[in-house]
Amino acid sequence: MNGKEAFERGKEFYEQEEYLKEIECLKKALEDETFETPGDAHFNMGIAHGNLGEYEKAIDCYNNAIETENYATPGDAWNNMGVAHGNLGEYEKAIDCYNNAIETENYATPGDAHFNMGVAYWNLKEYEKAIDSYNNAIGTKNYATSGDAWNNMGIAYGNLEKYENAIDCYNNAIGTENYATPGDAHFNMGIAYGNLEKYENAIDCYNNAIRAENFGTPENAWNNMGTAHHNLKKYDKAIECYKKAIRCNPEDAGVYSNLGEALYKLKKPVDAAGQFGEAIRINYELAEPHYYLGNILADEECYEAAKKEYETAVLKSESKNADYLNSLGYVLWNLGDSKTAKEKFKETIQCDPAHIKAHRNLMLLKKISEMKYKLPTVLQYGLIVAITTVIITAHFLFYNNILFGTEFVALVVFLVGLLTAIILYPEYKHLKVGPSGIELSRDTEFKPIESKLAELMHHTGNSQQS
Repeated sequence: MNGKEAFERGKEFYEQEEYLKEIECLKKALEDETFETPGDAHFNMGIAHGNLGEYEKAIDCYNNAIETENYATPGDAWNNMGVAHGNLGEYEKAIDCYNNAIETENYATPGDAHFNMGVAYWNLKEYEKAIDSYNNAIGTKNYATSGDAWNNMGIAYGNLEKYENAIDCYNNAIGTENYATPGDAHFNMGIAYGNLEKYENAIDCYNNAIRAENFGTPENAWNNMGTAHHNLKKYDKAIECYKKAIRCNPEDAGVYSNLGEALYKLKKPVDAAGQFGEAIRINYELAEPHYYLGNILADEECYEAAKKEYETAVLKSESKNADYLNSLGYVLWNLGDSKTAKEKFKETIQCDPAHIKAHRNLMLLKKISEMKYKLPTVLQYGLIVAITTVIITAHFLFYNNILFGTEFVALVVFLVGLLTAIILYPEYKHLKVGPSGIELSRDTEFKPIESKLAELMHHTGNSQQS
């Protein structure tokens, strides 16, 4: 089998997705010194290695293609090399490759390189540059997938919290002829409207996404629609949406957690606890259902069990959560561990300096601490004053023959009691609620687990050479 035949055989294996066999054929083609297009063989081998996840080898192949004398399409190789670097997370190198592709004379698809550069900048969180790159792609003559660029541009605007701009981009994507994934743009637009607290508009978008042909994640749209209804306090409708999401994907722990919260809002704690338990069964690592189950247990004054759930929520949370820490401090206080409770309230404030409930809880704990030292002093000196006052009064009444016998004794007792009550009342009034006299505050606000944006459309590689 000569080089040309081996090359053609390799293309057949590519169509069959048998990439290892394709690579062997391409190597045989390159061994033939009379083979006329070795650059194409190196290029195709790079694609095969990329499909196998062997991105370093793919990069070597693309470099070999570019260095081959008279190789006709180096722009394609630069573009694909950028994709390989991107898959390795080497986004700066990827950008260099895309720029080389764009600058290559007669490069046929510069729009793809601009688009891919936008993806690389997005991964570097340089969203303004990503937007510029997507605009460049859209402005390129004969660019084939402008709908994807509009959708990605909307995501970048969303990252910049410019949600109105994002909505405009999603509408442009939907209006693009032959756009392959309009459901994604409708879904992403729903998230943008949600961030603007325009929940009715968000619900319309999620419905449009579900109705869109070939929309791949209806469970996410149902979940987010449920969240929008929840934010409108339409808990029954939210529950319907969450149940539909579960029918689409019965293994999504976040949806069970959201369903539990909606049931909790409808005063159905037993049903809610069951949903939180199911969420924990599916994904023990998810913090939210542990936290919400802790809230139900704390409501029932099952503080030991609540403590366990709050501790798990704190441990499993991706970052420090002020509400989780404050609620843990609350149950520790109710369990009599004021020292650790105080530490948790301080940790809450470190996490969120504006956390009002934690500040209040610390202030009340400080009040208790002061009272522990102040109250014995008040009793000591207050009672001395009370007894002295009674003695003086009794001396006056007795020696002036105003009261005798039981009347005198009753008056003495009354005066001692009255004076003691007057002295102690300013301190005692703080000791009327809670296991240690003060009612602390915890957090029960619902923060739904919303499905994320439809996936960013990723790098576009050039296809095999023929």
